[in-house]
Amino acid sequence: MHGSVPLLGAASLAALVTAASSAAPAQPGARAPLAGLDTFMAATMKDWKMPGTAVAVVKGGQVVLLEGYGLRDLEGKMPVTPRTIFPIASITKSFTVAALASLAAEGKLDWDKPVHEQTEMGPAGTIVSTAEDLSHYLRMYLADYVGDYENPGYGLVKIERTKVMFDTGWGGEISGLAIGLEPQVKDIVFARMADRSMRDRAFLESLAGTYEVGPNLASVTLRGDGVLVLAVPGQPVRELEPVSGTTFAVKGLSGYKMEFKKDASGRVTEAAFHQPGTTLLARRKQ
Repeated sequence: MHGSVPLLGAASLAALVTAASSAAPAQPGARAPLAGLDTFMAATMKDWKMPGTAVAVVKGGQVVLLEGYGLRDLEGKMPVTPRTIFPIASITKSFTVAALASLAAEGKLDWDKPVHEQTEMGPAGTIVSTAEDLSHYLRMYLADYVGDYENPGYGLVKIERTKVMFDTGWGGEISGLAIGLEPQVKDIVFARMADRSMRDRAFLESLAGTYEVGPNLASVTLRGDGVLVLAVPGQPVRELEPVSGTTFAVKGLSGYKMEFKKDASGRVTEAAFHQPGTTLLARRKQ
């Protein structure tokens, strides 16, 4: 599955190791409240199909747990240790926001003041983001996954808060999910559905027209069944499948999309043809 992203994964757990590395060592008996964690981790890893992960727990400036679980190399049977390096990518944003919240609670940072007014940043201090802006990452990350998903046999599922495995497309957009619905059946795959407003006939009619792509003319028309189709000279006529906003995927061509662009008045004036490695702009013909 391309770009599968678990909502809870090894990276998010392993990231805690970095924060714990500078904390004081644990005192005798400090781990007592965590009795049973090893059993919980074994069950969680099996549940999420994770080969290995690392966990750190810091309380009161002391490391009360620093442990590796499972394997970092399946073929070599090499175990995960507290020093195993994990790629955590944008999970760092969550840790940054948590650190900022701690400073705000201590009165050392004001959420409403620009960051450059509260730090000694050199030339980069011209940014105008506030700490509150950064805090939005906590909500944005998960909010992207919420929505309706469809499977031909099982119908619709609405994701609000549950345990699933997400898929992403070539552009990083969430394209589908897999979820266990029946004990003896492999996880069921659901495709991400575009917002219903993208199938509104009036909306689709506003996108139909002729677009100039260099010396060629691309025609976008609305079929009687409410589906946009794209016709380019010398190419098969292809359906445009709603993705998000004003962006449509070209059916049958992986990685190809058509994004309709509007002016300040809300009128579509051009379109961008996105394809692997390049983007072509097309002006809408009057």
